[in-house]
Amino acid sequence: MHYCQFEKGTDMPYRMRTDALIECAKNHGCKVVRRRLWQIVLISVLITLSMSPTPHAYGASNAGTGLSATVSLSSHLTSTYTWTIRKSASPKVQTVSVGSTPSVTYTITTTKSGTGTIDAYFDGRVCVVNTGRASTQGLSITDRLSIPGRTGTIGSVVVDTGGSPVLAAGSSWCYPYKISVPSRSIAPGATYKDTANVTITNYSGMLGLPEGPSPSASGQLPSSPTVLHSSITVNDSDGESFTFTSGGTDSYGERFPCVTSAGVHTIVHNDTATIQSTGQSASAEITVHCGYQPTITSQLSATTITPDGSIQDVATVSGASPGTMVSATEYVSFTFYRGSDASACVPSNSVGSVLGDWDQATLNGGWFTDNGINTLEQPWPVGTYEVQVTYAGDADNAPASTPCGAESFTVSST
Repeated sequence: MHYCQFEKGTDMPYRMRTDALIECAKNHGCKVVRRRLWQIVLISVLITLSMSPTPHAYGASNAGTGLSATVSLSSHLTSTYTWTIRKSASPKVQTVSVGSTPSVTYTITTTKSGTGTIDAYFDGRVCVVNTGRASTQGLSITDRLSIPGRTGTIGSVVVDTGGSPVLAAGSSWCYPYKISVPSRSIAPGATYKDTANVTITNYSGMLGLPEGPSPSASGQLPSSPTVLHSSITVNDSDGESFTFTSGGTDSYGERFPCVTSAGVHTIVHNDTATIQSTGQSASAEITVHCGYQPTITSQLSATTITPDGSIQDVATVSGASPGTMVSATEYVSFTFYRGSDASACVPSNSVGSVLGDWDQATLNGGWFTDNGINTLEQPWPVGTYEVQVTYAGDADNAPASTPCGAESFTVSST
């Protein structure tokens, strides 16, 4: 029989001696060394285990960490009315004399949808705790909504982690979220399940892969919706405020003084109306030219003419800005109306209009004629006519016209 053993005092390392004894046993048979062999194997295993790192030390050396998470859930069902808003001003542009105070009428117009739009959503917070000893890496949260008993999800959103993108060891943070229920999946009173998939790329035991907890919560939609924007309040930048319970219009006036000490100047004003609850707004801009207010006098060459006759009107403008040069063919017009009093000067009574025949003249004291009258349709129908002379106005001078009924003539066949 052969015994595999070492003499005392051998300086070979113990683990090497055990390996040699095992090899010896294989070569010479194990019957007589069986008892010693299992002792040697047991010692070898213990030595191997003592040389291996503990699990905690392994995780720490690879910067892994752990997470725990919870998700809260609140349900919302709404019926929201839709509104539109417009704003207008009249007149948008006007020229008036310095020292006067012109007014502008603003009108706010709103429309309201016939029914509310149904909407549903869940919101809450995903609260995450770093339970390990290393800071998180690659933190990501995806929130998913599903209906219990059905496969798949009906919606998902990526939760913003910008509030705390990295969680230090032992720290925590709650991340708000909101997820809408698709219109086809809205069922008042139904139960829904929300699941938050929280992952990091340095999760212990899964380094380099997105891994983490997936907490969930369930909740029911309300059985009836909360009505939103059934009525609105409109606030105006000029301090006015209006309430609308249905679509419609509301108006108010504002005055703009043309201060005499400012001389000739222009006022441009923008006014905005805003729906308080939705933020929708509409604006209207007006322009007031503060200039001079000219006056016009005119003189007809005759008071009676025959149907095939002609007549001339000479107009004189005064009180305008000194030195203003105008073209009569652009600014001065003579309009003829069928009628015999101050009510005749309306578009339905007009038989024609002609422009002054001067290419250019000084407005103050300048005179303009209507020699183009002969271009109107002839013969003239028998009757009485009114003439109104109008100056259109310019940047420094307000419009002006002769009063209706101040000039008239008769067409007679005799």
